[in-house]
Parts: sequence; structure tokens; C-alpha cells
Amino acid sequence: MAKWKGESRGNVLGYKIFIFWLRNFGLGFTYLFLYFVVFYFLLFSGKAFGFAWRYFRQIQGFGWIKSLYMVYVNYYIFGQTILDKIALRAGLKAKFKFRFDGKETFESVVLKNEGVILISAHVGNFEMAAESMNLEGRSVSIVTLDSERADIKKYLETQGAEKGIKFVKVEDDLSHIFKIAKAISDKGIVCFTGDRYKEGVKFLETKFLGKMAKFPAGPFEVAVRLKVPVVFVFGMKATRRSYQFYGRLPHNRINPTPQELLEEFVAVLEKMVKQYPEQWFNFYDFWDLQKN
Repeated sequence: MAKWKGESRGNVLGYKIFIFWLRNFGLGFTYLFLYFVVFYFLLFSGKAFGFAWRYFRQIQGFGWIKSLYMVYVNYYIFGQTILDKIALRAGLKAKFKFRFDGKETFESVVLKNEGVILISAHVGNFEMAAESMNLEGRSVSIVTLDSERADIKKYLETQGAEKGIKFVKVEDDLSHIFKIAKAISDKGIVCFTGDRYKEGVKFLETKFLGKMAKFPAGPFEVAVRLKVPVVFVFGMKATRRSYQFYGRLPHNRINPTPQELLEEFVAVLEKMVKQYPEQWFNFYDFWDLQKN
């Protein structure tokens, strides 16, 4: 179940092409170019296409034709979120509008002078919408399982696209735990994605969108053990040039178990995915649908 291999699609050349088009032809024209890129991926993305189609067909319950159409929309919006992030870092923030649902609640926790954990998911574009938040210069660390994108991150840093963000890679020797604990003790913000389980990593299980699924235990166990405030955060693409940001606090904030924290997170995640079904960006067999 949920056999993600720890790698994401994409390479430096693809990012270089997008950045070239963005800087020379503008965001709107690059969106048009993206239509052709998406068509290419529809033809040659192999297993990812099948996983996306089964998600719309078996999880969302769409018809055969609508599921096929939604895969195209899914790929296209995913491409837009990448372009939007690059455009933002290139100084084009004025091109976008941001709305914030739960801003006061979010800031009441995040802007306190203490460490905090944010848990999001591979839906929408949290990195983009986070630009609308007032973090008052706080240190931000993103915990990642992704093992093959160091070259992409390095390139984006040269373009200013990852400036000011620290990445903490999950290691087999658990050395990342010390980095996370230090970031929290230094009153920083640590961001996890709570929806991508990698084979061989400790997991928790719960029902999500009607079927059992595995989730990484790490984000929820770390939050409980370190006894730090937790906020569930999601940045969803609302229109062509706008983002809707959501910040939600767990109902049980006094000594929850990791399983209880996971179930609260999943309840919020379900609402996001039902409202924005086309913005589910886990391109692998999350529910093990090939066996069902």
C-alpha cells in the first residue's frame, strides 16, 4: 500500500525551460505553453497516469470520461503551481491575490515566540500561499523524504526560488530528529507533509476518503513528543491568479496521541480534497488501488 519510492518526477532541464519561458514571455504565455507540456506527460507519464486516473475513477467516483478529463486538469494545475512559485520568487507577487481562511487563528499560534509545527500535504501549493503570511522573519525548515531533487533545489537556489528556506532530509540514521529538535528549540517553524508514506518508514493507518491508507508516523509522533503547537495548513489554487490559504488547529491540543493527531489531520485533508479534487498531487498508488 502507498509504495512511493522517495523520488518526485522532474529534472533540472524542465525547470530551466519553464524559467526561460517565464522570464522571456511572461506568466500568461507560459501557461499556454504548459498545455502542450501536459499533453506530452499524458502520453508518456506511464504509471503516474494510471494512478491519477484510478484516483478520480475509484476514489472520487467520477465517470470514465470525466476521470480522463480530470487527469488532464490535474496535470495542468500541478504545472501551474510550479510556475506560480517560480514567478513569485522572481518578483511577480503583485500578479497574484491571496485570501486567508483562519488567519487570526493561525497567527495566534505561529506568531508566538516559540517553536511550532505546520503539517500540510501534497495538495494545492502551500509554499505559494505561505507568502501571504506574516512570519516576522521566522526561520522556516521543511522536512522532506525526497531523495533525488538536490540538483533541482540547487538550481532553484541560484534563481532565488528557495532562498531563506532550510531543507531537512529524513535520514536512515535518524540524524534529522536532532535538526528538527534544534529548529524547534530555536523557536523556528518546522513544516511537514503528513500524507506521503515511504516503504520501510514507520506508519500510522486510518480511513481516508472511504479507504484505508498509510500515513507517515513521523510528523505526528514528533509533534506529540516535543509538545509543540501544531497547525494544519493548506494553500489551494482558487483561480488562475489567486490562492486560498487555510489554517486549522487540532481540536484536541492537550496531550493527543499520534493516532488522534493523524485522524484530526485527515479529517481536514478530506475536506480539502473533496473541495479541490483536481489538486491531489500524489502521483503514485496511494490506496493500493491496483489490488482493489
